[in-house]
Amino acid sequence: MKTRVLSVVLALLLLLATAVPAFAADALAVSAVTVAGKPLKGSTVEGDFTVTVKFNAKMAKYITANKKQFTLKNGSDAVPITVDFDGEKSFCFTVTDPASGSYTLTVGKGIKDDSGRTLAKAYTVDFTVKAESILHKILGLLRTYLDKMLKSIGIGGGLGNIGEDIGGDLPDVGGIGDTIGDAVGGITGGGLPDIGGIGDTIGGAVGGLMG
Repeated sequence: MKTRVLSVVLALLLLLATAVPAFAADALAVSAVTVAGKPLKGSTVEGDFTVTVKFNAKMAKYITANKKQFTLKNGSDAVPITVDFDGEKSFCFTVTDPASGSYTLTVGKGIKDDSGRTLAKAYTVDFTVKAESILHKILGLLRTYLDKMLKSIGIGGGLGNIGEDIGGDLPDVGGIGDTIGDAVGGITGGGLPDIGGIGDTIGGAVGGLMG
């Protein structure tokens, strides 16, 4: 009798040992958190960024409620985010003009998959953000201005095809120096003085690089 009971107990233990891992594997979990296709955890991002959070199960049933389970903080300060559903298993959000700091993304354990399963515990990811520099903003807007200007004078590919389409120096079409100067002033809120003709200086520098 004792031998039979012992055999039953051992059989139950063996069954549990094989069933628990299978159950755990089927639990809801975050499978990836990425920015620009790379892991977000421990990374450093600069300027605007978009985060994608992917799960191991379909998440289309409780979209509205699930969006509220995402929070982002810079230190202890909450960072407003608008979360979007990004396919059957993913959510994403974009942060524009972020402040520098140590950020933490939290996915609340109340988030549900289509079967109603939740996370075992809240999921957090820590990463660092560097605010985009004024110079980087100036260069970005400069490229946009140049691209539009080149296309307006018939260079269809804009800056992308400037080498093939021009093959020489970049002309000061329509006062490119003044245009760039206005762009610089717009970014800095008009606080950057035109010392020594900054518009013409930048315009000349662009011409030198292109020529």
